[in-house]
Amino acid sequence: MSLIRTIVDAVSLGAGLGAAWSPFVQMGHGIAGRSLRCQQWWAPHLSLTKEFIASNLQPVDKVAILGAGRLLDIDLSFILERCNQVHLFDLDPSAVDVWRKSLSKTERERTLFRCEDVTSCMRDWGRELRRSSNRNGVAETLDNLKAPTPHWASESFDGVISLNILGQIPLYWRDRVVNTYPEDLEGLFSGLAHSMAQLQKQHILAVQDAPKCWGMIISDSEYYYYRERSGVWEWEDAIFHDALKAFRNFVAKAKSYDTWWWHLAPQFLERQEYGEIHKVEAVFLSNR
Repeated sequence: MSLIRTIVDAVSLGAGLGAAWSPFVQMGHGIAGRSLRCQQWWAPHLSLTKEFIASNLQPVDKVAILGAGRLLDIDLSFILERCNQVHLFDLDPSAVDVWRKSLSKTERERTLFRCEDVTSCMRDWGRELRRSSNRNGVAETLDNLKAPTPHWASESFDGVISLNILGQIPLYWRDRVVNTYPEDLEGLFSGLAHSMAQLQKQHILAVQDAPKCWGMIISDSEYYYYRERSGVWEWEDAIFHDALKAFRNFVAKAKSYDTWWWHLAPQFLERQEYGEIHKVEAVFLSNR
């Protein structure tokens, strides 16, 4: 993954984020707003995501949905009809009210609301960085960060759905580093890339190995940028090189696989300079 565009965008869009975890709230509201502005462009992606889940979901007892957000890309009632208990994970607390309002009383009784960091480590990593007294210390800390197995992976879920979150996970960490050390970014590129890749790789491995019955990853895998007056596309991976091997291994073991395009941000509607289209890959792996 190229960090040039993503870090530049983080600096321009992330200034003044405020409290340590406010980016999750801001991102949640941003996604909700963009989904309304880009409704006709997002509709195929949201529909295909729901269709892939519906086509592959195997009825089990206990399911985790990682990155549930505002339930834009999932039919929760469909899953609750086939699974006894569903755990919704998202670190944006404003999503909880959406979850509560979308469910009937009987559905809420079988749904657990988990406002948690699915990596289980970003707060601890932030503390480690703060213990570094200078830029060299921060760079060394970033170079040596190791992502742990997330807490949810020890809970014996029968099925796990990683819902359009794999590409987002490292961006929250990136934004935190960028906004803490905006003047030292050039010297931190290598360590930042390493730590972002760690988060993605561990997430993939946990979805692959933790659930008893099956795991599912739906994620952007490539970003494409276009300009109306140019026939040349810019492109970058959404999955870091160190994590891509784990993702391709997940795909190789898949029982079901699909891919499609997501017109995330039409030019002039979201940005004047360029538009953005993502390649999405959907992977279902059975552990039975």
